[in-house]
Amino acid sequence: MLETKDFVHFKFIILNGPAVQNKGMALFPKKINGLYAMLSRQDDENILLMYSNNIHFWQTPKLLLRPAEPWEFVKIGTCGSPIETEREGYVPNVVYTCGSILNGTELIIPDAMSDYGTSFATVNLDNLLDAMK
Repeated sequence: MLETKDFVHFKFIILNGPAVQNKGMALFPKKINGLYAMLSRQDDENILLMYSNNIHFWQTPKLLLRPAEPWEFVKIGTCGSPIETEREGYVPNVVYTCGSILNGTELIIPDAMSDYGTSFATVNLDNLLDAMK
């Protein structure tokens, strides 16, 4: 996990616990019932849901969704944390991302430049939602 206060300096922190395996985990932007929440596809097959009172330690994943179609064994999974918005739709108040970060009203979008470098683009979320109307 990366932590930053200024988007110039970053701190890399390892997630711990028996539920931390592989990649493909998506941390929710807000606590749910006082707990951190995360989706994952740790076993490369199922979508799992985890809760924790410590953002750095995850213990027990719970099965949320199993593949129903053959193609889902290689195509379903997480794609970044959801962003809470003030919109309506099939899943209201959420925009599913591929790893963006919401800082106030600025949406920060990581952009992979190579196997070892990442840059960031930013856009005002209100302006983006207005442009999508």
